[in-house]
Amino acid sequence: MRSVLLLAVAFSLLMACSSQNQQPGTFIASNIIGGTVSTASFQSRNGIVALVINRPRNVQDLCAGVLIHSQIVLTAAHCLDRTFGDIESIAVVFSLNINTAQPEDVRFGTDGFPHPDFSPSSPDNSQTNNDIALLKLDRDAPENFQLTQLAAVGTTLQRGMKLTEAGFGDTRLTDDPARRQYGVLKQLEDVDVISVSPDQKEVYLRENSKGSCYGDSGGPAFIESSDGSLTLAAINSRGSELSTCLGTGIYTNVISYLDWIEQSKNTLLNPDSAPVVTPTPPETPAQPDPEEPERPIQPGFSNLAN
Repeated sequence: MRSVLLLAVAFSLLMACSSQNQQPGTFIASNIIGGTVSTASFQSRNGIVALVINRPRNVQDLCAGVLIHSQIVLTAAHCLDRTFGDIESIAVVFSLNINTAQPEDVRFGTDGFPHPDFSPSSPDNSQTNNDIALLKLDRDAPENFQLTQLAAVGTTLQRGMKLTEAGFGDTRLTDDPARRQYGVLKQLEDVDVISVSPDQKEVYLRENSKGSCYGDSGGPAFIESSDGSLTLAAINSRGSELSTCLGTGIYTNVISYLDWIEQSKNTLLNPDSAPVVTPTPPETPAQPDPEEPERPIQPGFSNLAN
């Protein structure tokens, strides 16, 4: 895994951004290339957070997300995926710079809720992946953080619209880990919508010279209103170019998932209200494979993608 060592909240953050042997079509975590450093006001007003996903052997992934409830963060489903290793914990950082975050700026995820139809991307990125998930926090977000304003039902994204991206990832595209610069929230305005998928579930953004890349998956893309306020339109899923990150940014169209978001949020907040499904026991109890050691269950993450 490609990684960089950072210090935050009195512990080391070794953030693996992608596998060195990733093939075209696999997920590319993202960052903002060519953006400007955000203000604390911009971050708190729009509920933008960093996610540090802790995996075994001190491997950690960096993603982003947005606050949609005092205890619920919206992010990309692949950020909760176990393909690259089990998840031991997820630190959610409410700070402009994860390197200087204080303990009071951090919350931890207790339960993940990826979309049930989430799937890895196809080699040509043509398949809709339902790359969207919710993460429940162990306690309320800091009081100064507002909830992200979701776009209204019926809002339509069209070719030529301008969106504002935000993310915590690397601002330098380099193979030298020592030169990578992660962990500071940046934003980029006037990113063109190229098109929307036929099923309206994905949005394609023009990122030929600047835009999203490593470290920022799950990061938001906003619509700016005439009064300057922002509403969430999409979250980053992946990109068309593995080596340069400059090409097409592929985002999950949040507007197409508003019903799912609301229902899933209520399930996370009120787990007792979820329907109970009793599985049919097998005729013969399954026996553990003696050559396959039992994988420990991660407390609080039983719903994470496998």
